[in-house]
Amino acid sequence: MSTLSLTEQAAKAFKELYSEIPEMKGVILATSDGLPLASDMKSNISADKMAALVATALSIGKRIMPSFGMGEVTEFSITSAEGRLFIYLVGSSGALCFLTPRNVNLGIVFLKANEIAKHLSQVMP
Repeated sequence: MSTLSLTEQAAKAFKELYSEIPEMKGVILATSDGLPLASDMKSNISADKMAALVATALSIGKRIMPSFGMGEVTEFSITSAEGRLFIYLVGSSGALCFLTPRNVNLGIVFLKANEIAKHLSQVMP
């Protein structure tokens, strides 16, 4: 069991993430009701605004898949002309969001995102 707080563990994971994917635009761990717990944004995006929008997207995602009989959502992504947003559920009350450029190596993002989400799920209150 680690003696680091959730915020400290997230910050450490985010630092490692940026060392492997330096082109990342931002990463945030937020509660499912839109409160930022930890973030590292490389752009002028507000962590509060990002957390609120992630919570909104998560709420919609949690309704979509079950309504189609596809089970509970665990992750989803949104792609735009210039970037990608990936959201992973963390435990029962959190969301981990990655903001990347469109041309990012998806394999590395998926690998690291799943690794971080799984780790933080174990320590999320």
